[in-house]
Amino acid sequence: MFFDVALNFYRLAFSHESQARKASCNGTRGGKDRSHNVCYVPNRMTARDPKPEWLHGWDFTPGIVGVHAESNGAVHVWRRVSGNLILERDRFRPWVYAQHLEHVGNGNAGIRIEHLEGNGFYPYLATSNDWRTLKDTLLAGARRVGRTAESLNDLPEYYSVGITEQYLMATGRTYFRDLEYRDLKRMQFDLETTGFRATDGRIFMISIRDSTGFETVLEGDETQMLRDLVRLVHTQDPDIIENHNLMGFDLPFLDARAEALNVRLELGRLRHTLRKEGRGERYCAPGRELIDTLDAVWRHDFVTRELPSHGLKAVAKHFGLAAPDRVYLTARKSPARTAATLNACVPTRSRTCARPIISTAGKASRTRVCCRASSTGR
Repeated sequence: MFFDVALNFYRLAFSHESQARKASCNGTRGGKDRSHNVCYVPNRMTARDPKPEWLHGWDFTPGIVGVHAESNGAVHVWRRVSGNLILERDRFRPWVYAQHLEHVGNGNAGIRIEHLEGNGFYPYLATSNDWRTLKDTLLAGARRVGRTAESLNDLPEYYSVGITEQYLMATGRTYFRDLEYRDLKRMQFDLETTGFRATDGRIFMISIRDSTGFETVLEGDETQMLRDLVRLVHTQDPDIIENHNLMGFDLPFLDARAEALNVRLELGRLRHTLRKEGRGERYCAPGRELIDTLDAVWRHDFVTRELPSHGLKAVAKHFGLAAPDRVYLTARKSPARTAATLNACVPTRSRTCARPIISTAGKASRTRVCCRASSTGR
């Protein structure tokens, strides 16, 4: 078992009321990019939709599975329509809400100001062709009057969100409209490492599966494993990459090891390397959503206070997702039994090489095996 646990929380995000609208690559305008197997569709659907705007937005384009906006206002939008992946290109003006205009300056930076209706806390909307220009202009204006700020988040008189969120809010578009859970292409991966820190540990196995039934285990040379992971992500082309503690362990460890081994970790659809956004570690793979099921577990337990712990095994047991005959082993406590069970659980045909996945002599402080004792599958 990999991640069939807290994923049920995310099922609530998708509508089961209707099927995605019928369309095909051959029937859309803009042609097809054969190198990426996607269609370019310049128009936006605006048909009427019965869902409330305050919850679902006012743009009724169905099937959005990925959005990536750049600071210059360029936007890529990926959609799933009748099984096809469609890529749209769009543009918008990055924006920020403002309480006053004292920091705007003389207007030479190309910033437009709109006075909003009502008596809200932020009566002004400032927009620009470039997010960095807008942000830097306001920060420079604040410093001129003696304010100390590294970002707009340090100035309460401004309200700003991430650049992709700006696009979604400005256009009224929302993810996953008219999609069912099974319409999404989801991938899970799990790292097995020799330690908890990338500085003194390494990756010795990567397990991968997706919602189409594909599954494999990578092992052997660490550099080659990382390259194979990138290749498989692009070959399988998932809309969503998910894991338990993805942001807290797997992506930071993966990122650090890729950097140490000089491997370009191009997990997104735009072939950008894995990005860290903001002052914290918020990873971004453009075109693919990164979902950490641990976040869903935290949110659930914040309200219910009923979980014995937030680990995957405990959560799976609590929600009845773990099979009654599942065996839990750790390499630290029982390395011999762990090695035998793991090699029995994973079919040889799914591995990149036929040697045992782990040896009883190896140190595998993070290895955990969750396997049904009566089955050869996960």
